[in-house]
Amino acid sequence: VSQSRYKIASIIKRIKVHKTKKGEDMCFLTVEDDTAQLENIVVFPELYGQNKDIIYEDATVLLTGKTEVKDQRKSFIVESVFLI
Repeated sequence: VSQSRYKIASIIKRIKVHKTKKGEDMCFLTVEDDTAQLENIVVFPELYGQNKDIIYEDATVLLTGKTEVKDQRKSFIVESVFLI
């Protein structure tokens, strides 16, 4: 599993809330800026629960986290989210 750390300033375009096996909410985001659209952005339950009020469509956010490549699929794992 290879990893790199990033900060992304972008607008949330789509939120897909998912229930974990433990019944907790987490979400997958699609975000975009003037240059690109990114999918496979993962917000795990603890972080999503703490930041649910600022994770909404059309919110401008700063996401910090890392990329992970697993089974040929690249995901961005969010470690913190800030409304900007």
